[in-house]
Amino acid sequence: MGDIFSAVVGTMLELIRDLCYKSIGRQFGYLVHCKTNIKDFADEVDKLSLTKARVQIKVVAAGNNDEDLHDDVLGWQRKVQSMEDDKSRLLQSKDNLKCLDVCSRYRLEIMKALKDDGTYKIGIHGMPGVGKTRMMEEVAQQAEKESLFDEVAQIVVSQNPILTDIQQKLAKSLNLELNEELENARKARICNRLRNGKKILVMIDDAWNNEIKLEDIGIPAADNHTKGCKIILTSR
Repeated sequence: MGDIFSAVVGTMLELIRDLCYKSIGRQFGYLVHCKTNIKDFADEVDKLSLTKARVQIKVVAAGNNDEDLHDDVLGWQRKVQSMEDDKSRLLQSKDNLKCLDVCSRYRLEIMKALKDDGTYKIGIHGMPGVGKTRMMEEVAQQAEKESLFDEVAQIVVSQNPILTDIQQKLAKSLNLELNEELENARKARICNRLRNGKKILVMIDDAWNNEIKLEDIGIPAADNHTKGCKIILTSR
């Protein structure tokens, strides 16, 4: 029986704990992935319930043979039962749908900011994997549907970025040929492109390095940008 318990706890129980608690302290991530997390949790509890049924057969057989049962086996069964109860309450509760409403409110707030002439930069902050990129892309799609911008440019910065590489990525996204070798010359070309009078949405994903400023890339400062140009960036 000890082997049975070890095999089960060494895999399934750890996975369940991860699914239950990995979002704690990450409100944004929970809100974005709430529906998926609930489904994943329910699926894993179902798998664990099947294992519990197989273990119970062995427990009954051990009892019929007057074999002693380890306390850890009985404790494991109680934990699984508790998870099964949690799953039932979670699926029956209407509260698990509130997260979807909050996500919609986040998107509405960002869309409102995009339409506000007084707003230039919008930031979406959170831990890796919580859905920042997805949120930004959904907002961009909605902005496109509403024809809020003439152009949309998107770049990914990531860890240890190189300024010239970022400038080249942005220029490519803007269909801008960037042949200048000097960083300041490249910066000026990009800045002029973004200030050409068109409404341009620039999406900067995974901008978690503070050493490179937007102005260094060629993105105009807030007090020097063209009306209609907006920046959305995600960071961790």
